[in-house]
Amino acid sequence: MSEPAPDEGAKERSVVREWAVPAALFVLTFLSMLWVGAAMTLGETAELHELHHGVSFAVPLMAILFAHEMGHYVAGVLHRVDISPPYFIPMPITFLGTLGAVIRMRGAIRSRNALLDVGAAGPLAGMAVAIPVLCYGIATSPIEVLPPRTDASLILEGHSIFYEVLLAAFHGTIPAGSDISLTPTALAGWA
Repeated sequence: MSEPAPDEGAKERSVVREWAVPAALFVLTFLSMLWVGAAMTLGETAELHELHHGVSFAVPLMAILFAHEMGHYVAGVLHRVDISPPYFIPMPITFLGTLGAVIRMRGAIRSRNALLDVGAAGPLAGMAVAIPVLCYGIATSPIEVLPPRTDASLILEGHSIFYEVLLAAFHGTIPAGSDISLTPTALAGWA
């Protein structure tokens, strides 16, 4: 077997070097989401051995975020834009366990079409994952009577027209004084 050409080895090391930090941040962000999801499910701060309770929140949310960021990245690569891998941002003290992700474009985009494609590919790819997650989440979330307004822990999510249509499709008319109690999966899809 022949030795790889010197520039091929350097190229492989460069790819590994370029993806090492983004991969580590991906893992840390997923762990952060697991921690937040476990705390959400258990109703308290989760400990390391309880992280598995956060899977129903972390997996769908990370899938949506990953699809979104890879949509930008793949469109950038296809248009030959000098683009970095996505850098996910873990933040376990926030409501979602993340601040999202960023991708760096290292140079100017040469055409409007490339700019539009790179910009639109992320939301479209993320939406392709988010809609089924949200549908499943809403379908499996119970309708419950709202507690009194004095309950400081009560959080009401915003309702878009699309969200209202899904609620009506899966639950019909929701009685006054009641609302959907989102499961962790539904919350991930809503976010």
